[in-house]
Amino acid sequence: MLSRLGLTEDSEQEGFATIEVGRAPGGSIMVEDGSAGILRDVVHTLSQGTSIASVERSVNHHSRFIHAADGHIVARLVPMFAHWSDSTDPERLKQDLEELGMLWDFDSDPEVFPPYIEGALALAERRTGVRLEPSHLQPGGLPHRASIARYYESPEGTFPELA
Repeated sequence: MLSRLGLTEDSEQEGFATIEVGRAPGGSIMVEDGSAGILRDVVHTLSQGTSIASVERSVNHHSRFIHAADGHIVARLVPMFAHWSDSTDPERLKQDLEELGMLWDFDSDPEVFPPYIEGALALAERRTGVRLEPSHLQPGGLPHRASIARYYESPEGTFPELA
């Protein structure tokens, strides 16, 4: 992942735009406290010749799911309000969402959230075959670190384009 993205490993890297990467059953995992995994250039670069899925959740519980293959978006959705229309194969995505129980019936209690992040992670595993394990999300759970800050840079001073 680091070489695909043109990044240099830095075991001392911390803070904004730090990614951790490592092997996982079925492939590789990249974890970041940020949004690099849904940036157009990152998704395009990482999915060349392979398939990737990215799950992003912000501090206010807004989330995004992206599945890309060979540099192209295959499916994109907001897991909390999963819909299958933004997909190259909407029937397959609808079937995946149904089988994973991601077509939620919302509780009237505003404090009750459906397990949409868990559903998005299950969808990512289904689409890529890569299994995220709880240990991957622990501090130091992945062996390699680097700064992905260059993907956040924009000549216009604007936020980079999302996938």
